[in-house]
Amino acid sequence: MIHKQTSIPIPEPILDTTLDVISYPYLLTPPQPLQSSSIIPLSAARAQNLLTETQEAFIDLTLGQLLGQLHTGVQNDWFGRPSISQPSEPSYSWQETFTALLEPLIEHAREAGIDLGVSYPDIRTYLSRAIAFFLFDDVEVPSLIWFTGSEDDIYITRPNDTSPSVQIAAIVPTLAHSLWGDPLLESFFLPPAPSKAVQEGYVGGGGNPLLVFGRQKTKRLWYTVFLALVVLVEREGLQATDSDFGKRLWALNTLERCFQALKDAPCY
Repeated sequence: MIHKQTSIPIPEPILDTTLDVISYPYLLTPPQPLQSSSIIPLSAARAQNLLTETQEAFIDLTLGQLLGQLHTGVQNDWFGRPSISQPSEPSYSWQETFTALLEPLIEHAREAGIDLGVSYPDIRTYLSRAIAFFLFDDVEVPSLIWFTGSEDDIYITRPNDTSPSVQIAAIVPTLAHSLWGDPLLESFFLPPAPSKAVQEGYVGGGGNPLLVFGRQKTKRLWYTVFLALVVLVEREGLQATDSDFGKRLWALNTLERCFQALKDAPCY
């Protein structure tokens, strides 16, 4: 569906359902032929200040268009984790699906004694308020969400000063955390993103306007909480000398900031 409905530059994956190699179906992504041998991750290009302001805007516009195509062109009948067959009890409520994914992560953090900046009863109160106002139940059609995709996964042609445009040469399809869900969950919409160029490209690619109302911003806070909890749980036990420890610190700081904001965040 991604190849048919979008122009996202990823190779055609191979699905193996034989169970001969491992006891689970799996996707194998073959190497992708590249039009240029001079490519660089978008994250590295931005960290090294290789992009002009015009090139930055062009990349954001293109990325927004690709995400708009993905969210409107690749959709499903039910919410939840992708699978090769429909679950025996599919979920048709995004609020039920999302809270079923979020609550075990909160409980895991509580059992691990992780300080999130507010008490766990308060966190339950904030979430109960959101559920009571049906904050997450405005999503009618499940879209394919990359979720943990980042600029590390996007490769661009190495920019030069003579061209205002920069091509997205390849995207690494890291879909281990992908979901059928709310497009606003996409990590590329993590505040302070999305930029104006991303928003413009997103609407141009078929997506709906992002973060227009207060309740959408509150919902985005909960999605940031969800992302930070995933990062935290997956990096549990890391030491300060570990290379990924910085992401754990980011998660802890983000959770504290989000829960402070959720105290008075509107749900209507």
